[in-house]
Formats: sequence, structure tokens, C-alpha cells
Amino acid sequence: MINVTKNEFMNKIKSDFRNLLFAVWRDLGLSEPTNRQYEIADYLQSESSKRRIIEAYRGFGKTWITSVYIIWKLLRNPQEKILVVSASGRHAASITTFVQRLIIELPYLQHLVPPAYMRWSTLAFDVNGKKPDPAPSVKSSGITSQITGDRATLIILDDVETANTAETEVSRDKLFDILNEMEHIIVPEGSITYLGTPHHLDSIYSEQKLLSRGYTAYILPARYPKLDSLAHYKSYLSPKIVKELQDNPELQWKPTDPQRFPEEVLRQKELAVGHSEFMMQYMLDLTSTDDLKYPLRLSDLIVFETDSRKAPVTIRHTSPDGDEEFKLDYTVSTPRGYESLYGPSRVDKEWLEYQGIIMAIDPAGHGADQTAYCIIGQLHGKLYVLDLGGYDGGYDDDVLLDLAKKAKEYQVNKIVIEDNFGDGMFTKIFTPILLKFHQCELESVKQTKQKELRLINTLEPVLNQHRLIVESEVIKREYNLLQSNSKYSLLYQLSYLSGEKGALAHDDKLDALAIGVQAWQEALGLDERAMYEMYKQEQLEEELSNFYETIGISQEETDLRYNFLNNRVNF
Repeated sequence: MINVTKNEFMNKIKSDFRNLLFAVWRDLGLSEPTNRQYEIADYLQSESSKRRIIEAYRGFGKTWITSVYIIWKLLRNPQEKILVVSASGRHAASITTFVQRLIIELPYLQHLVPPAYMRWSTLAFDVNGKKPDPAPSVKSSGITSQITGDRATLIILDDVETANTAETEVSRDKLFDILNEMEHIIVPEGSITYLGTPHHLDSIYSEQKLLSRGYTAYILPARYPKLDSLAHYKSYLSPKIVKELQDNPELQWKPTDPQRFPEEVLRQKELAVGHSEFMMQYMLDLTSTDDLKYPLRLSDLIVFETDSRKAPVTIRHTSPDGDEEFKLDYTVSTPRGYESLYGPSRVDKEWLEYQGIIMAIDPAGHGADQTAYCIIGQLHGKLYVLDLGGYDGGYDDDVLLDLAKKAKEYQVNKIVIEDNFGDGMFTKIFTPILLKFHQCELESVKQTKQKELRLINTLEPVLNQHRLIVESEVIKREYNLLQSNSKYSLLYQLSYLSGEKGALAHDDKLDALAIGVQAWQEALGLDERAMYEMYKQEQLEEELSNFYETIGISQEETDLRYNFLNNRVNF
């Protein structure tokens, strides 16, 4: 072990940010930073540009690296005035709090602790050695807070774009207008650094937004991109990743940081969030291809002749690209080209009753909208669309009567109704009619998020995981409708849905499907294999119980004997 003096140590951590990052991680008891984290640290300290964006995938640890970067800047120059901005004031304050803790607790940073008369709060603080100045050494602020009049030598904007701030065109424009204020806060020689992950194709990090204002970008995706997609990143992709790919093309689609995110984790992430969101938030690819623009695939469905009361214990989709053996006689024109539908590749001989059946209703809002319904049974995390349809007469007695009869026919346990129009009028009118035929739980829901994004976020992960099985008669009916009045067909609505507001003229059936899937989200949170194992364990316990009854000994008595023998004390 090489011994270094205090001065030598301080010179090392001041001269190279990576050394400070290593020391802090070590003293916090963390694993050494990965090569990719060192790469970001090196880019931060290079200060090659006064206006830059660092895009890294979710979970990379960029926030905490940035926190240490703030300390590094103060170590080198106590006169720095650093403004930390985030989507929420709470998140920004968590960064300054972390910085303060490090300064207090790490011996080689304690000289930065200011005297009692200087500022020291989670929102704003000074460091020792700072000259009198209206602006603090570090200040944290939420993006919507009052920051006009502030002055800074460095502005760090950490995850200012979120699902909420990027949800609608109005919210995205509002965010961008606020961000323009940063140019009035920064001193002429100062720098602005964004760290974040895109949440929309029209992201602030896109070429149409910040990149058109003279910003440079450094993009570090979770996987090595495929060679034919390198152009999507322009010149902004990590140079190290580009070189590594050029030297070894076999790295395509493999993890860029396997220490933190190995293959199995990334695979799970893609299944959980859906392909389009994975491409955006983990691959950081904002190219508006048809594949990303229209994320729902018909080929991900399993078409199957269902039963109204029970389903197979397990059911399997075909291969990712589809197996000709299981292809059905349905070919649909979609924005991505012609798509086929597939039956299951494997169906368990053992069938069980559904663990519940839900009916979802999307009442007609206005104009030519339909009142749509969807009936979904659930078993072991798989969702079975037993019936689906739409009515032209929104509140007509015949429509309400037919819906009530369907609830009875399928013995639904719960009915979920979207009540965004008419202040819940549909539910009020429908309830007395329903109760004449069928008793079940009734729930009204209101949707607040942009419809298109809500539908995609709800349905895409379920489709990606092949957890949605659709009754073959429903598919036949919707396919025939596609030939005559395509926009009212579920197959059309599913294929042509995009994240753009007003993407579909009619989305009633798709909305009913999403309402039903959303209602089963808790069940979907359970791992399918775990559910199956649980079922097998229950079967075994039942068999044991029957055995105990046969020999005249209760299971409880047997358990007591076992526990006594295993816990007895020998003197």
C-alpha cells in the first residue's frame, strides 16, 4: 500500500474528479464506480462546452455523481455559485442535503464547513472561504419555483423532464419556456449542464429543442446500439461506445454497463415498461420511427378459443418473430406494414376457474363515439378478453339492458366505468338496471392523463409480455368490421395508436380494453411462474390434508409433533 501525504491526497482529488468520486464511493462503503460512471465523471470535468446535455439511462446514478461534482467544483474554487434545479424542489433539496452530509462527514471535506454566521440550510448554503455575495455557494430549486433574479456560475438541471412535465404539448412548451430563463441567470462566463432521461419523442433534449440552441450532448445508453441505428444518435453517442462497437461489432445490443445492469435485468426492464419506452429511457433513442411511433403490435396478442368460466393453467405465445405453424388467417395492414395474428404455441391440459372477471365500460362521450365494453377474466397473471364490443346508442335503454345481461352471463365480479363525461351520469342511470339482473361491485374511475399516453403505458407492457389472450370470436368479429368500418375496429385502433394527441378519431374499444387491463394491474404485478408454483403448493397441501384425514391425524397435530422434535433440548 502506497502512503500519500494529506497534501498529495488533496492535490489528487482536486486535479481529477474521478479520484474524488472514487474516494467518496469508498468512504460511503459503495462499490467502486463502474467504467461508465467514470466516463461520465471524465466528461463532466472536461468542461469541453459551456452548454451541454448528459443523457444516461434510468438508474445510472447520474444524480449522485453530480452531487460529488458540485463538491469538486467547490474544492477547486470556493467562489462558485451553483444553482441546482430539478422537476421538484424536494428532489433538488435532496441533492444539496447529500452534498452537505458529505462535507460534514468526510474528513478531507470538512474544511468546507462554513462558520456559524454564514448560510447553511437545505435550500441554500455557503462554504468556508467564500467571499460575501448575495448568491449562495449552492442553492436548490424546483423548476416552477421563483428563480428570477438569481445569479450562478454553474447551473445543473437534474431530471427536469419527467412524465408529468412531458405529458402534453402544453406542459412541454411550458417547461421549455421556463428553461429559457436559465440564460438570464447564468453569468456570461458560466456553464449550464442538463442531466436527464427523455420522456417523450418531443423531448427538451431533442434536436428541435435544446440541441438547436447550441447545446452539445453526451449519450450513454444501457445497451450497445445496433450498427444500423448509430445514425439515430448523430454525433452525440459516447465516443467510447462507438469505438468499442467498431472494434467488436458482436457487442451490438449487449449491456454497456453489465456490472450495474446485466442482461437479465435489462430484459426484465424492457418487458416491464414496453419496447417504445425502453428505447426512449434506456436506449435514449428519440428517432420517430414507425416502430416507436406506433408501439402496439397485433402479433403480440394470443388468439384463443376461451371459456367463460375457466382457462388453462399455462398458455404460451409463439416465438418473438412468430412461428408460421401458429399463424392465423388474419393479415392486417398497419403503419409498420402487414401484421399477422397468432394462436398459442402451447396450452396446458389442466384448466382452472378464473380468479376474477371484470367488465370495463367506456361510455360514449360525444358525436359518433360508441359506448364500448370489455370483459376480462384473469388467471395466474394472464388476462383473457372474453368479450368486447361497442354500441352506437350511448345511454339508450337497449344498450344499458344488454350490458346488464352480459354482466350476468359472464358472472362478472366487478364493473369499472370511466366517468369522464356527464359527471358520472352513466353510472347513475346504469346502476338500477344492472341490479335487476346481477349483483356485483361497481366502480367509477376518472382519467386525468393524456389518453393516448395512458393507453400506451397501460397496454404495451402487457402485450410485450404476451399476457393478453383474446377470444377468437372477438377477433373474427373485429376483423370483419375492419373490412367495412375500420376505425371502429379494435384491430385498427390498436395498430394506429400513437402518442400524439388525437391520434385516433375513435378509440372507444381500445379505451375499454385499457380500463379493464388497468383494473387488473395488481394481479399483473405477480410473477406468472410464482403464481403457478403457488397453485402447485396449494394442491400439494390439499393432498396432504386429505391424507391426514384418511389416517386419522390432523395436519395441525403433525406440525406440532414436528416442531417439538426439532426444537427439543437435550440436557
